[in-house]
Formats: sequence, structure tokens, C-alpha cells
Amino acid sequence: DLWVTDGTIAGTHNLKEFNIVFFTDFVREGKAIAWNNKFYFAAVPTGGNSNNDESLWVSDGTVNGTVRLNDLADYERPKHFTVFNGALYFVAYSNSSYGNKLYKTDGTELGTSYLALSNNTSSVSPYSIATDGNYLYLAADNITYGAELFRYDGTSYQCDVSDGVS
Repeated sequence: DLWVTDGTIAGTHNLKEFNIVFFTDFVREGKAIAWNNKFYFAAVPTGGNSNNDESLWVSDGTVNGTVRLNDLADYERPKHFTVFNGALYFVAYSNSSYGNKLYKTDGTELGTSYLALSNNTSSVSPYSIATDGNYLYLAADNITYGAELFRYDGTSYQCDVSDGVS
């Protein structure tokens, strides 16, 4: 469940019900972040889909302002929410390509899309991301390099940042 509070008992209430989310996965996989005065999180709504596949939600702290940001037909299981260059990035499973992709959002459904990280030979399938403020780092696999550390500057990515060290 999603709760809100103003810091008092009287001002604490349940905002919306969701299916069970395992807290350890929620924290370990970075499935929640506060950004631009809103709360972004991965969850399955109560009465949701049969696979319990999480989708991306955003809340401004009100019932009407708590909405799903994506259709499960596009992607599911978003995680590793990371703010970089004024946008929110995350890894999610793409239902069209059957693999993990890097996504970027401005906080709206129309402003959310996956980034086609590929060169002439293969695409990158990230499983974790982090930033140092200058670059977005992706722990990812691809056919050419295998499991490597990749660096993304907001427009292009550099393969094999770890220089072949796995």
C-alpha cells in the first residue's frame, strides 16, 4: 500500500492499495525514488495482472495524482531508478524485444521511451545503472562485448569502459 503523511497521526492515511511488494527487492533493486516533487515507484495495483508484473507509477501525494505511467504492453518490472541530466532513467523488461532496455522519462507517459543503445553489430541489454553526475554507467551485456561496464553521456555510449576486465 502507498501511504502519505504530514507527520501527524491524524494526517497519515492510505493513498492507494497495491499488491504485495517485497521490501528487500524494492530497496535492493532501486524501485522507488523522489524526483521533481513526485514519488516514482514500481508496483502492481490491487486486482492487477495475473503475473504480478510491476509497472511504473508516479504520485504527487494525492489520490487523483497517483497514476500508472506506462502500459504493460510496453515494458514491465522497472528498477534502478536514477536521476541523470535532468531526467529519470531506469532499466525495465521490454515486451517487444524480450530483454532489458534503458528507459528515460521526463515524468510523463508521452515523455517516457526506451533508448536504443546499439552500434552496428549489437545492442546493449543493461541489468543495473548508476551515475557519478557526469555519466550514466550501465552494467550490461551485448553480443560483441559480453558482460561489461558501459558509459553513457546522455547522447551516446562508450563500450567496454572496463577495458575488457569482467
